[in-house]
Amino acid sequence: MTLTDDKISQIAHQVYAALQGAAAVSLAGSREAVLRCLKHVIAAEMQQDVVCDAAARKKIASYSRKIVEGSGEWDLLYAKAFDEEMKRRGRASS
Repeated sequence: MTLTDDKISQIAHQVYAALQGAAAVSLAGSREAVLRCLKHVIAAEMQQDVVCDAAARKKIASYSRKIVEGSGEWDLLYAKAFDEEMKRRGRASS
């Protein structure tokens, strides 16, 4: 899934508000700098999901027999391949 810049900005503002309200968190830098950093991190994480998605689809497409996207079998294989790719990259799957 891809997010628009507006949606990424909205999420960054929500995270900023949550961090600002947390007693154990001290934010360093200006509000704009922290928001810019949050937006960068969110966009980078979303890009990793896109890469893992492409790798999972490529793996399924490489099978010798055609597996129809949207079928139960395809969904199971996709979930497994996506999770494997996430683990390979050292990330927990969603």
